[in-house]
Amino acid sequence: MFKREKDQFFLHLANISANLTESTNYFSDYKLRNTEDLAIFSEKMKDYEKKATLLSIKLFRI
Repeated sequence: MFKREKDQFFLHLANISANLTESTNYFSDYKLRNTEDLAIFSEKMKDYEKKATLLSIKLFRI
């Protein structure tokens, strides 16, 4: 029986979508209470942005 190869384009889009969903949930759920919270929040959002950039680069290299 033949195995169907996974569509790389679709997999990359799914990964981008998952990152967007996770970052959106983090953004909407995070409660800022002081300046330290803002620093933590900013760093985490930067991590999501870096991940999104890397995922986009992978998508464009297909």
